[in-house]
Amino acid sequence: MDALSLPLSPLPLMLWETPPGLELALAQEGVPFVRVRAAHPLAFRAGRFVLFDGRKVTPGQVRANLSGDHVAVDVDLFRPGERVDPFRALIDTEGAPASWSIEGLSVVERVGRYPKARSAASWSTGFARPSHRRAGSGRGSRLIRSLTGRPST
Repeated sequence: MDALSLPLSPLPLMLWETPPGLELALAQEGVPFVRVRAAHPLAFRAGRFVLFDGRKVTPGQVRANLSGDHVAVDVDLFRPGERVDPFRALIDTEGAPASWSIEGLSVVERVGRYPKARSAASWSTGFARPSHRRAGSGRGSRLIRSLTGRPST
């Protein structure tokens, strides 16, 4: 059996022209991924699940480079209705003032412009929710479970 006829592995995830915020979230959760630098059919042999940004990759490019064994996931589908691109918000380092009133005193603090947890939750809402929180049960782990049907390790 030659290397081209072997079944595709569920991991690592193949990231093709995806936003850096997605890479950051996956790396923080320990989800294995590989960035596809030069798109051609052989570049996608390392993994079954290919995440791509539909704002950068056309449907024709997807058809030309992926086989029927691949599962293509357009991450642009996680953006609709969002005030701010959730992937951009995850890597935003700008601050903004926020204030609270505590027993008549005003407290002002510099915080992130966008709530990172809310941004990550916005693109993970379609994934299965764990019944309890434990180490490794974060958003990236949900992504792995939803794509592979297996728990992440």
